[in-house]
Parts: sequence; C-alpha cells; structure tokens
Amino acid sequence: MTQPAPRESAHSSQLDVLKGMAILLVVAGHVLNRSPWPDPQLRLVAGWLVRLVYSFHIPLFFMLSGALFGGLRGGGPLRYIAGRYLRLMLPLGVYALLYHLMFHPGQGDVWSSLARLYVWGNHWALLSMPTQAVLWFFPALLCLNCLALTTGFFERLGPLWGLVALLTLQMACLWVFSQGIDRRYVPYCLDVALVSLFFFHAGRVAAERLKRPAPVQGRGLRLTAALSLLVLLAFVYASRPYESLDVLRLRLWEMPLMDLSAITGAAACVLLSGTLARHLPWLEECLGLFGRHSLPIFGMHMFVVSGVMNLKLLPTWWVRLVLTFVLAVLLPWSFARFIARHSRPTRWLFLGGRV
Repeated sequence: MTQPAPRESAHSSQLDVLKGMAILLVVAGHVLNRSPWPDPQLRLVAGWLVRLVYSFHIPLFFMLSGALFGGLRGGGPLRYIAGRYLRLMLPLGVYALLYHLMFHPGQGDVWSSLARLYVWGNHWALLSMPTQAVLWFFPALLCLNCLALTTGFFERLGPLWGLVALLTLQMACLWVFSQGIDRRYVPYCLDVALVSLFFFHAGRVAAERLKRPAPVQGRGLRLTAALSLLVLLAFVYASRPYESLDVLRLRLWEMPLMDLSAITGAAACVLLSGTLARHLPWLEECLGLFGRHSLPIFGMHMFVVSGVMNLKLLPTWWVRLVLTFVLAVLLPWSFARFIARHSRPTRWLFLGGRV
C-alpha cells in the first residue's frame, strides 16, 4: 500500500459552504424526483433540473472528500480504516434500521439483514429489509476513503499523469462492470469507489482552490460565470436522461462527459460561493452551517421526503414541494445539532462521533 504524502487538514469554512451547496442540491434532486407533477411541461422542466443536479452533485462530495483528506495523521492504516468505518457504517446501520421501522415494520428478518449490511457493506444486500437507496453513499465513501491510502502513487506521477492514470482506471472499471456483473454482490459499492477515485484525486489537486473563494474581478462576474457554466452543463447533459452516479449505466464514450460535467459543476459552485461571500454573507453562513452536518442530512432527509409525500396532506403541489424541501433540510439539520450538543453516545450512532 502506497501511502499519500502527509498534509495538514484542508478543512476551511469555504469547504463547509461547498458541502452545504452540495447537500441542498441532493435534497432538491430527491424532492423533484418524488414530486407528483400536475402538468407534463412541469414534469419536463423538473426532469431537466434533476438531470443537471445529478450530473455533478455526488462527484462534488467526492472531490471535497479528497480536498479534506489529511493522510493518516500519525496513526497506522488499520487505525485510520477502523475510524472511518465507525464514522460511516455505524450511522448507516442506524438510518437503515429506523427507515425500516418507520416504513416497513414487521417485514423480513431485521437483524439478519443488518448483519449482512455490515459484512457486505452494500445496501442492495438487504434483501429482506427494504431501505432507502440514498444510503449507498455511506459504504461507497468508506471504500473511497480506504482507497485514498494508495493515492501517494498517483501523486508521484504528478497532477497531469496521475489524473490520466485515474481516467484509465475509470474506463477499465466501467468496462468490467458492464459485462453483466450483478452489482448487488459488489461489496462496499467498490464499483462506485473505483470510478470516483478520479474525483477524489481531483479534489486533492484542487484543494487550495476549493478552500478559498475565487478572487474578485468585478461586480457580479463570478455569479455570471457560474450560471453560464451551469447552462453549458445542462446542454452537455441534455442528450439523454442520465441516472445518478451510483447506477453506472454510462457507455465508455460518455465517461469523459461525466468527468467534464462534474468538474464544471464543481467550478461553478466555487465561483458561486465566492459571489455569496461578497454579496450575501448571511447566505454563505447558512450554507456553512448545513455543510458542517451534511452527512446526517444525507442520511436522514429521505425520512422527511418520504413521510411528507406519503401523507398527501397538502393538495397544492407547489406548497407541498417547497415545504418538503424546507423540512427535509431543517429537520435533520436541527436534529444533528441537538445530538452534537447534548448526547455523546447518540452522537456516535447518528453522526459518527463528529461534533
């Protein structure tokens, strides 16, 4: 195992803002996907928006994970892997169990399913316990963080040749997993992690840029650039309705388009965050607060989305849409803040021990 060169923790308020943007896009995409649309034209517009969001929001999280990666920090590889396992897989099991008890009570052998979840590390392995698909992100991120211990090899190649090597790895993995392999039996979403190692490494290369807003060059310039990049991104992805990254249904020639859209979308978010820092500091602060609890929001927001959509208490579609989005962000965020401040044992269960 080739360990990466040690570096200081790359955490900064700018990364929290970017994580806040990313988690809001995740929630918005799921709300738009699950909302009943009264008009075909509205459904078409929503489909375009979902396509745009899905084209870069998860790769952005993997880039941020690379930018935040600070090496082993004095510990050995086993200690690092054990820490990441507790940080990600303990909340995964709790969220999966709660989702089952809330929406599928009395179905299947719960404890056997949880055992398979921890041994196999893939939410598809929960054959007798239906769970929310969003939970795939936790084992994929764990696997990616463990693969990060080998990025020292790519760093020695240099930024350019390292990314070329990772692009080659992407192509090889996509070809292998297109040969009829049943992804339900791929442990810890290894297929997603191998393809996403490119984004992780790109985040390490761009860590310094991600930690600070783009320099000011004129009023509204960054906002204009960000919106222009997003429009370009929409056209790049308008050719067909891509699935989210975890499905990996892209053809080989489409992989560079996914990488291009992911990096373009990340650049647009960096530019937009710089504009917010200058013109709307209160919004930047709010995004930073959400970003610091992005992982529990990721794990818990579908409780709210599914609950509100299933209740159907609000007949006006746009009111239900807005209320679902607001509650899906605020309720998990408020719960995470409460847990972080008041209960150390449950902090490990829901937040992976992070304050």
